[in-house]
Amino acid sequence: MARGGWRGSPLVGDVRDPACVGYSGAMDRSWSWMPMGVLTARLFKVGPALALAATLAGCGGASAGASGDEEGGTGGETGGGVADLPWAPVPARGIGIESVEVTQGVAVPIYVDGQWVTGPERNAPLVGGRDAIVRAYWRYGPEFSDRLIEARLEVEAPGGVVRTYSDEFMVEDPSVSDALSRTFWWPIPAEEFAAGSRFSVSLWETSQAWAQEPDNDDPPRAPAAGDELIGVEASPTAMEVVIVPLHADWPGCQAQPDLSDSTLKLFEDMMFMKNPLQDLSITVDSEPLVLTAEPANLYDLFGVLGDRREAAAPGPQVYYFGLLDACTAGIDGAGGMSPTVVGPTMEEEVFRMAVGLSLDYDPQFSADTFVHEIGHIQGLEHVACDFADTPNPGAEFPHADGSIGVWGFGIRDAILRNPAESRDYMSYCYAGNWSSDWTWFNTYYRAQVLTSWSAGDQAPDGVDLLVAVVDSTGVRDSWIAKGRPSGAAQLPGTHHVELVARGETGVRTPLSVHVMALSEAEDAFLVSAAIPADARTLEAAREGQYDALVPRGIERLGSGAAR
Repeated sequence: MARGGWRGSPLVGDVRDPACVGYSGAMDRSWSWMPMGVLTARLFKVGPALALAATLAGCGGASAGASGDEEGGTGGETGGGVADLPWAPVPARGIGIESVEVTQGVAVPIYVDGQWVTGPERNAPLVGGRDAIVRAYWRYGPEFSDRLIEARLEVEAPGGVVRTYSDEFMVEDPSVSDALSRTFWWPIPAEEFAAGSRFSVSLWETSQAWAQEPDNDDPPRAPAAGDELIGVEASPTAMEVVIVPLHADWPGCQAQPDLSDSTLKLFEDMMFMKNPLQDLSITVDSEPLVLTAEPANLYDLFGVLGDRREAAAPGPQVYYFGLLDACTAGIDGAGGMSPTVVGPTMEEEVFRMAVGLSLDYDPQFSADTFVHEIGHIQGLEHVACDFADTPNPGAEFPHADGSIGVWGFGIRDAILRNPAESRDYMSYCYAGNWSSDWTWFNTYYRAQVLTSWSAGDQAPDGVDLLVAVVDSTGVRDSWIAKGRPSGAAQLPGTHHVELVARGETGVRTPLSVHVMALSEAEDAFLVSAAIPADARTLEAAREGQYDALVPRGIERLGSGAAR
């Protein structure tokens, strides 16, 4: 079967031998089947969806053979997707390779116009142990005749085993990004995409009639001189999220958030596809929090969410997300809220929480909000875009109008995202939002740091911290949490309130606080401060007036708890 253009009758998806599938089970389960011929626009799904294209030798469709000492390999190159020929294949005539890119979510060029792209020149990292698509763009001269071309991708693993992915493609139009069928392409399963791997792409004739043509001036091989490193990162990247159900039980609203299997799958798919992760764990807290009063704003929910996080005592790498159906599409104009911008330190673990609204009639909005708000506590600022007013955008985002900058691709839904139409998910241009290469680059290194903590690279247990929600009215809520005092430069207090501690002698000691602005609120903050060991009471001061502050957990002061 030629993937470049549909030939013959559609194949039936359930006739595939599962033992022949050469990509991850996540790909197989997630990608629906449809004929490749329809893949011409960004919103069409892939079809046999790589499921038939990535089969192993003898299974039909694209083939992947192995050479070397790999157990189960053939001991040589195989070509199950290309007919056995009574003549020796020759390099393709009149056609060359313009560029090669890898996409696991965003396109990363690794070979451009005859040159391998070095690590420092790349726009984003490639994640080892994650499904990938390799695409090669062809170029040809005016004398080229439309025909089938065999394209081979060879991947040499660090141990020396070479796996060949081979298939025939109909080349009859210029190569473009907006359709897989207008490029040579191969799916690489997560277990075969490893740090230290090398690659080469070569093109071959499929008919003896073309074997007599003169050699090609444009070598049909990339890199032309041999193979090169793909440039796969070795560090593990994972994310752990706990969703806390917030049940509304106030006059006029009795509702529970949508946590159906389909909605949770959507949350997982959106987060995984838009982030450079190997692993994603989303768990739902088994004990919902019941709210008996309608919140005036979403940041009023940080207190109950912070209490739940404190009681669970998760690792500093874990994100907490409160999900609420409030019988409305917005509370005080917001559909989600989080601290911004949370850094990659253990000291900021008390800030790794966010809240969002659950809309049972629009689960995509809820999933987009989930990804957006977690993005803030991954260290991302808002991104300005061209058809929505996004508050407080960061100044460093490189692409105009909030564009994702390069072509995106969903490794679970198999949809191409056009940079001319899709905006970064940290903008307010929600329709078709995706990850830009800039966002992918930054979240990769954040995930790398937090994952190292889950592997055991953690500091000793923390001390008592005062955590408070502060806005123009003063301290709205406060609680005691175990945490690590920040070693970063501190503000002496917010411009609304000063937090102080008093010891047994009654002397007031101003607390050095760590201040976090809130993502969708103009004048509200989440703050934390280490409590002195001799503190017995806490106060909040405004305009010279000191008022007692009674955070939840204050009974721990003086008891030696968490000290």
